[in-house]
Amino acid sequence: MDNLVEYTYHARQRMIQRNITESEVLECLFWPDITYPDGHGHMNYIKNSIRVVATLDRKKVITVVRQS
Repeated sequence: MDNLVEYTYHARQRMIQRNITESEVLECLFWPDITYPDGHGHMNYIKNSIRVVATLDRKKVITVVRQS
């Protein structure tokens, strides 16, 4: 699955900065607990404490956040 997902430079930087792994991102993308649109043409995918903002088709990760 991970070879089907593209990461923006911004997303990669945030993953490093926030200590979020690719496996956490993929779990969030493909098995989310909550999803909702962001109003800018992207979707938020939430699993545990991770929020991933990605395209609707889940092929491009825009950014990632570790929520508290």
